[in-house]
Amino acid sequence: MGHDEDGFSTGIRLYTEGLLRKLKNEGEDAVQKDLKSIFADDTLNVFPEKLTKKSLRKALMGLKHDEVIYRDNKFNKDKGETL
Repeated sequence: MGHDEDGFSTGIRLYTEGLLRKLKNEGEDAVQKDLKSIFADDTLNVFPEKLTKKSLRKALMGLKHDEVIYRDNKFNKDKGETL
């Protein structure tokens, strides 16, 4: 695992834990809003319509660094992606 992949995996784990807390405390709509503000539509398609702790964890932990497209283009520069 390269440095970028290791950092991505760590970031996803931390982000997952934060969103799981948010799901518990603020509900599904708040988590959906966060996901939509960060990920582009192509990446959002990996998430189920109904978010549960299990489905959210599975979707996030299944993300691969090279498959993620962010809504903010500045984070997509190394991928050559534009929105």
